[in-house]
Parts: sequence; C-alpha cells; structure tokens
Amino acid sequence: MARQYVADLKSRGIEIPRFVQYGTRNETTQGINRYTALELFNLKDVFVNELASYMPKPHNVCVKTPNDRPSPPFSDICATQLADYWDILKGVQKKRHVYARFRDSSDALKI
Repeated sequence: MARQYVADLKSRGIEIPRFVQYGTRNETTQGINRYTALELFNLKDVFVNELASYMPKPHNVCVKTPNDRPSPPFSDICATQLADYWDILKGVQKKRHVYARFRDSSDALKI
C-alpha cells in the first residue's frame, strides 16, 4: 500500500509528507474496511516503516484514519518534527509512527 501511495505522489511531483490522512473523517468512511484497515494491530507502524524506506531523508510520520480522534491544528505535524529532533539528540535512526495525543478538559491542570 505504501509503495502505491509513493508512486502516486511521485507521479504528481509531490514529496512524501509528514502527515497522512487516510480517508476522510465522516460517517461514510468510518465503517469502510478500505479506510479503517490501518487501525488493525500495528499496521500504521508497518505502513510508516515501508513509507520511510522510500524517503531520501527519512522522517517520522503521522498517519490518521477516519476513526482517529482529531487533534488541534498542526499538532501532528509538530509532533513529527519534534520527534525527528529528539531522535537526532538520542541517536535513534529508525523512524516511526508519531502522533499528538488528544487532550480534553478532563486532562486540564486544576489549580
């Protein structure tokens, strides 16, 4: 699947992104196996590992499917960038699936 995705991007002259939204978040796609298959087991990690193997300069990637909770704007992209810097500091070579954790009002700090 990642190979087809990369081939499609390259045919349109697009670089491999840090953020991949696989299927739109609506009731129609939330029940279709085609868009929710990556939610099974660790398939998002497998997808990202294969995707990273096609990158000239590998970086961490966030993959979202229709059933994933939305995050604040740009938070997933920032999470991948920060993870890349953290990996450089720690000497980690292998790239992975990274995402911003959703926080709701129950997680808020109470003073």
